[in-house]
Amino acid sequence: PTGQYVFIATSGEVRAYAINAADGSLTATSAFAAPSTGTISTITADPLGRFLAVGTGFGGPPQLDLHEFTTTTPTLAPAGAPLGSVCASASAYIPVFAADGAFVYVGCNSEGQAYAVAVNRTGGALGASGTGFPTGGSVGEGQQLAISADGKFVFHVSSSLNGYSLDSATGIGTLIPGSPFVGDVTFSITNPLAIH
Repeated sequence: PTGQYVFIATSGEVRAYAINAADGSLTATSAFAAPSTGTISTITADPLGRFLAVGTGFGGPPQLDLHEFTTTTPTLAPAGAPLGSVCASASAYIPVFAADGAFVYVGCNSEGQAYAVAVNRTGGALGASGTGFPTGGSVGEGQQLAISADGKFVFHVSSSLNGYSLDSATGIGTLIPGSPFVGDVTFSITNPLAIH
């Protein structure tokens, strides 16, 4: 990632703004049409700076798309066919990339599942179907995900804090010792989650 652009999703498109390196001011540069399956629920950038993941689901079937940054300017092109079979319910995706970009993880609202979807680094094609593992959350608690910088662990918050070790070959998560972690406070899906 260059840190030169900020992207924001509206109901029907993704807009790009150039960041002024001196004062941080923004200049609108371009807009890209969103998939037609529903309102965009989330966008996230590939840590290697090649792809932008776009998740939809509100008002239509859930779908995950990858768009490739084709030049040094914020030009996006569809990368492979959209994946519409990850979450069975018409709910939001909250995708996060693995540190090496080999997988994109999707938390499915109202399923209590997270899915590891393989990413073809050559052309951006997504695996035909995601491989799921339970997040420990009940219905409506499958969204918030965060991956450690070394790509070894993913954490999820629902009514508890859950941690998983990740298989680098398959992307599958396995509960780490002591998980789920229940503290002296009540967690919920609305609690933001970050790793430092």
